[in-house]
Amino acid sequence: MPDTDGARPHKEEAVTNLTLRGRKLSWEVVKTFVSLDGQRRVEIVRRHDGFFSFEEDQWTNEFETPCWVPAAQHGVVSICDAAETAEREARARIDWLREQSQISN
Repeated sequence: MPDTDGARPHKEEAVTNLTLRGRKLSWEVVKTFVSLDGQRRVEIVRRHDGFFSFEEDQWTNEFETPCWVPAAQHGVVSICDAAETAEREARARIDWLREQSQISN
């Protein structure tokens, strides 16, 4: 199981690069929140176009190597002007993140 740190964010140093249909895409994780049980996380990312978004993953042991996989979709992907806006969107859409935030405040 992954390390857990509740709803407290921590800085990620990862930049991911991907080529899709000849276009180079990249994004950088700027903030990560992990659920108290360590089974879910939300990453706030800076997209290749300078905008921000978020994605939720869940921890799985179903593969040869345990890893994070995308969780259920939350409707249309939010494209935000700032990391803070993407974080507010994530908290509004993801129950566990919103509930943990209320506990820690």
